[in-house]
Amino acid sequence: MGILWGLTQPLALSVPFPWDKSRPRGAWSPREPAYLTVAQVAALLQVSERTLYRWVATEPTLPVLRIAGTLRFPRERLLRWLAEHEQGRRRRRAIGSASAVA
Repeated sequence: MGILWGLTQPLALSVPFPWDKSRPRGAWSPREPAYLTVAQVAALLQVSERTLYRWVATEPTLPVLRIAGTLRFPRERLLRWLAEHEQGRRRRRAIGSASAVA
């Protein structure tokens, strides 16, 4: 009862947050999936799956793979994208851009 393939407890998703300093950046463990499901990303971001689907439809820079109607999120690229889109972070301006010249 409750045991699948010899497991007594479900495997937990272990996604390090940008502020987690316990592992070197980019370190990957075999227990951590390279691609996350919609449910996993929604739980990570604490939003509904419906909200996540809306973000996928409206945010072209969000890293997502569409495979036969199924969405998967590359874990490392998603974490990097989230870090780049944090509120309050100053973005570097490209040298020679209109706002940098003015």
